[in-house]
Amino acid sequence: MNFDEKFPELGERFQEYLKYKGLKGIEVAKDSKNSASQISNIIKGKIFGTDKIFKILNTFTDLNANWLFTGKGQMLQKNNIEALNSEKTTIKEDLNSSYELLSKQVENVSNLLASKQETIETQKELIISLKAEIQRLNTEIDLSKESKL
Repeated sequence: MNFDEKFPELGERFQEYLKYKGLKGIEVAKDSKNSASQISNIIKGKIFGTDKIFKILNTFTDLNANWLFTGKGQMLQKNNIEALNSEKTTIKEDLNSSYELLSKQVENVSNLLASKQETIETQKELIISLKAEIQRLNTEIDLSKESKL
């Protein structure tokens, strides 16, 4: 098998890398100073100039060239895997911290809501009591007017 027959496999691996990194071909083209059509050709496994792939490898330094060309080894350079794992741990810690903070805020809002609900219920009872008092006073006024007549 000659190297020309390896282009489709290289394209598939490059597409896998892009998917893993969440990158679009147009972003890669811009960042690596290649054209969008050149990146598309690489992804599709078409023949491309080595200068294009060197631009990509120089731009995306975490991409393991051996893996890209041969499929052997890991997709990412080892030191970058460690950095990504460290970043992943940091993100997890940040998410856990944010979750705890949000949980406390939800609890505070729930307590405040319960307190406001109690206030509303107390005020409803007071309104009912005041309406009854107003009714009683209106009745007294009416009786007083009738007795003066």
